[in-house]
Amino acid sequence: MRILLACMMLLGAASAEAKTLTVAEALAIETRVKTGHFGAQAEMLALGHYVQGMIEGNMSYYHRLRQDNTPTRFCLPTDPGFSFSMQAFFKIMHERKETERDTSAAEAVLQSFETHYPCQN
Repeated sequence: MRILLACMMLLGAASAEAKTLTVAEALAIETRVKTGHFGAQAEMLALGHYVQGMIEGNMSYYHRLRQDNTPTRFCLPTDPGFSFSMQAFFKIMHERKETERDTSAAEAVLQSFETHYPCQN
């Protein structure tokens, strides 16, 4: 019973605010993987799930806006083979200047989409 109470107190002490992954943090994970750091593969797997969720969420929102004829910040290619890979994610992360690496990784992706896929209308 004491253990359960202690666990509940620890959970209650945890911050309720979600922390946003920054460009610098994503690049640090990549570096740890390249250097063979212990646990880095698990971090990369978690990052892969994060990126997949981020892209799927953005794409769902994007398609919903397009269906409603609401202006979007970018216009994706209509090619059915269009996809987004971890390599593309890290390319975007590396494109950020050193002074911009505290930016949210998700915002960096959106800004890259605006640059690479502008709307023509």
